[in-house]
Amino acid sequence: MFEDPQAQANQERISRSDSQLQVQLTNRWQEFKTFKQLYGTIYIIVMLVWGACFPMIHGRWSAVIGMLWVGGWMIMNPLRRWWIVNKIDPKLDTKYPLTASRTDKNHSSK
Repeated sequence: MFEDPQAQANQERISRSDSQLQVQLTNRWQEFKTFKQLYGTIYIIVMLVWGACFPMIHGRWSAVIGMLWVGGWMIMNPLRRWWIVNKIDPKLDTKYPLTASRTDKNHSSK
């Protein structure tokens, strides 16, 4: 019966804010997905090249290089997590400030 112009203005502001948040989340998810794909591609290429070099190494060094290769596989996931927490997240939080406090900021809900 009675329409409050202030309530309507607040509703419009909330709606705009929500749409801005969704745009920033979508853009952040796309950038984060691109980082993960790039990291994974570089990781696989480096490990394949490293593994292809095994036949060129003879003697006791081949065992050391082989152990380092296996260690490389094991260390890359913690290294990726460290890179995300210390480098990627702060950069994306600055670029997309509305998403900084979200727990799902690096995971698409799609």
